[in-house]
Order: sequence, then structure tokens, then C-alpha cells
Amino acid sequence: MITSSILLVFTVVSLIFVAIAVDLPKDEDEYRVYFNLAEKKCVEYSKLRIEDAPIALAPALRSGKRHLKVQCDILGMPLIVGGQRALYGEFPHQTELGYWEAGAPMEDVKWVCGGTLISERFVVTAAHCIVTRMGEPSFIRFGLITKLSYSVSDNIYKIARCFVHPNYTAEDMNDYDDVALVQIEDQVEFSETLRPACLNVNHDVKYKTALASGFGKLKYFDKRESLRLMKVVLDIFDGKTCLNLDKSYIS
Repeated sequence: MITSSILLVFTVVSLIFVAIAVDLPKDEDEYRVYFNLAEKKCVEYSKLRIEDAPIALAPALRSGKRHLKVQCDILGMPLIVGGQRALYGEFPHQTELGYWEAGAPMEDVKWVCGGTLISERFVVTAAHCIVTRMGEPSFIRFGLITKLSYSVSDNIYKIARCFVHPNYTAEDMNDYDDVALVQIEDQVEFSETLRPACLNVNHDVKYKTALASGFGKLKYFDKRESLRLMKVVLDIFDGKTCLNLDKSYIS
């Protein structure tokens, strides 16, 4: 697996699932400080969890069967094929980025990109969600499980700044620097159903599968996207395997 990096989380970004990695401190003392802080925060955030909420496993985890899905190139087709509906509160870190034209009503905000809450004021997302034809996102919202009905004022925060990885190149289809941070203007108020994801502090990614969530397409070559938050089991591949696979099957 990829070394000297942290697998932050699998989430839907621009309605596409990606695995986001960042460099770990190479100095042992710096790494220990980082490890202790991440571990401490994880315990702190976990105390907000829903004690009695059923965390349903996807059918693939219950039956031993898995949906094969490559996690390398984030420019492929946005899919959540073979998934099932997520439960309320099951993905409390799930976010959506909103793109807005100044002067337009809030109802016209385009919610077309995703991210993962990692602290009181920061969300991790993909760089291609920041560098877009619509410009940078203006708003971010949390706790959405369906797009069928919602209030424009529910859990919506203004975005203060966006930080794109300095090495990101939009033209590179195999760009592993496709990562960005979004700073929220006001501190997010945590609850049982709204809290950050824990950061993995291991150098190597030892897991073979991951659970992704998002509002992606439910069928191949289908233009329609799910109006409900979905989840699906994905296989994790190393970089060498990714590069050897046909890009038309990679998302």
C-alpha cells in the first residue's frame, strides 16, 4: 500500500469517490505529536456518537461478497453502483459544497461536490472541487441524507478560504495531489449526527476494503443521480495496480 501517507477517508467528492492522502511528518518527534493529537481528537469526537443507532453493514460485508470498484482516477464516471441507502447519522462527517452566484437566491445554490469534516473549522475535499468553471464554493452544508426536501438554512455555513495543494494540476488524470482544505467561516457545532471523521495515523493503509458514501449515479451510463445518500463497499488498490488498469473503468 501507499507508504508515508494517511488515508483520511473515503467520501464522495464532485460526486466521485476518492481516497485522499497527505504526507506524514518524517521526523519521529513531529510524528509522535501528530499521532497523539489525532488520536486525542478521535476519542473526543467519538464521544458524540449515537449510542443506540444501528450501523448497518452493506450486503457485501454481510455476505462476504464485494463490489469491485477501482479507487485511483478521480476523473472517471461518478458511481455508487451496487450500494444501498445510508441511515440517518451513519455518516456524520458527510458534507456538500455549494456554488453560488452573488445576488442569486439561496435556492439557486448548486450542491455538486462533497467533502469530509475533519475538525471544527476544516473540511477535506478534492482540489478539482475548488478549481472549477463555477469558481470556488461559497457554502458548505452538513447532515443531509436526502435531496427530496430540506431547508435552505439547515446546517449551512459560509466558506472563509480554500487551500489547494500547490502541486495540483487539473490536466493530470493521475494527479495524486488532487486534495484541498476548506476553511469554514464559523465554528461548526458538533452533535450526535454532526461530527468529524477520525484521521488514520498509520503510515501504511492495511485495509482491503472501505465504505464510501455519496449522491452518485446508481447505474452505469445513467445521467440521473441518487437523491438519497447512498453507501457502497469499495476495494482498495495499490498505486501500481491502479496504473495498470484501463482508465475507462476507473472512478
